[in-house]
Amino acid sequence: MAMRNFAQQNTTQNILIISQDEEMINIWVTFFKEKHYCVINEKETTKGIQTSRLITPALIIIYLDLPQNENIQFCKALRATTSGALLLLAPRNTNSPAYYQAGINEFIATPANPMAVLMKSITWLARQEWQTMHTYK
Repeated sequence: MAMRNFAQQNTTQNILIISQDEEMINIWVTFFKEKHYCVINEKETTKGIQTSRLITPALIIIYLDLPQNENIQFCKALRATTSGALLLLAPRNTNSPAYYQAGINEFIATPANPMAVLMKSITWLARQEWQTMHTYK
């Protein structure tokens, strides 16, 4: 019974994946749906921002091939739409402090193991759930 309640609870947490990498998207969507999360994928930055405003995601995974300055501006724009966790996957040789200043919660250097990204995602989702439970009590 407790496991069923946990599964039902996950459906209240939305996950937004903003990426053009079909292989990674398929891995992430399959995993999150198996864990009963609501998952939405967008491939364009403007649609990603619109969707974030609409669904209030608990987690956003960003994996786009953009120049660093565009990625930073995109992260700032996303942060303005949600209090959910922002996980950014970007090349190792970028200026990660600039991304943190733009509002991301975690920088993951690419190439990244998809399972490592999933584990980090689950950790952030658990943190979001814990904060929600303790904020409204």
